Amino acid sequence: MARELVIPIEDFEQRLKSLLEEVAATGEEIVVTEDGRPLVRVARESTAPVREDISGMVKVLGDIESPLEDEWQSSKW
Repeated sequence: MARELVIPIEDFEQRLKSLLEEVAATGEEIVVTEDGRPLVRVARESTAPVREDISGMVKVLGDIESPLEDEWQSSKW
């Protein structure tokens, strides 16, 4: 996990551009505090794909494409 820098909101406001550049370059996260309490976390945008390739992780048992033998009737309920 990336390191994090804890910084008061006043310092964050004054150094905004350089801090954002640092986060983008290093992956270090920033926790901005107000009155000593965490207010927001600033992190680099993830470039990881949203979906993983799951090939080889799923095993299909039987025919999943053909229609079912019994007709499903929604009116039964």
